[in-house]
Amino acid sequence: MRRLPPESRSKYIEDHNYIWREIKSELEKLSDNKCWYCDFNYVRSDFDVDHFRPKNKLKDFDDPEQESEGYWWLAFDHKNFRLSCNYCNRPHKGEDDVTRGKAMFFPLCNGTQKCPEQGDIDTEERILLDPTDPLDPGFLWFNEEGRAVPAFDKGYGKYHERAAKTLDILNLNDCQIKEQRRLIKNECDSIIKEGDSAYRLFESRNPEGEILLREVLRRARNLIDDSSPLSSVARIYLLSGNSNNNRPWIDKILKHI
Repeated sequence: MRRLPPESRSKYIEDHNYIWREIKSELEKLSDNKCWYCDFNYVRSDFDVDHFRPKNKLKDFDDPEQESEGYWWLAFDHKNFRLSCNYCNRPHKGEDDVTRGKAMFFPLCNGTQKCPEQGDIDTEERILLDPTDPLDPGFLWFNEEGRAVPAFDKGYGKYHERAAKTLDILNLNDCQIKEQRRLIKNECDSIIKEGDSAYRLFESRNPEGEILLREVLRRARNLIDDSSPLSSVARIYLLSGNSNNNRPWIDKILKHI
């Protein structure tokens, strides 16, 4: 591909797109058939193998009419693949009539230059949160209504900005996924309420408390199991429910995370 003239690279890449189609099923197994961006499964859409750094062209997030050369040299680098539902990956019009979707967007933080071919990709300060980066998921939180929000306020500068723009670009707050998060929040609230009651019985050595607490723990662990849709959301809601560390029975669940 390096030997080709620039105008021929896109065709070469598309002529060999069977490569990521063939590995898609393996990426699905790695994530229990869930999108790596929104943590949702087939309910929203089928999957794409997304190129985290777009392979053909880049669009300017603030001025989509502006295009530039993509990261063509990463087109076949497996470290650049992310499993994505096409709702996150492709343009979709949201309930507010705004079109969102990752597509060819890959904005960088102010003052950062795009990495050149043969350069060190880690020198880039990217905006988009990366599901394969162990630090990045911690920049997101979820509120009472099921809405995804930045975990840090505006005073934290780029950490807030990165989360806010990621939520916008990937359309992580469309009405369907917000409703599913809200349902999980309701289930977590129910688990916390019933768990508190069961734990009081358990502490008083009432045999019924042990039975009830075991059932509450089973329900909670089902929600946070990696194979469950939006398990990351359930974990955060349970963490919120134990924010003051005054529920030792939730600590037992959190050890499972």
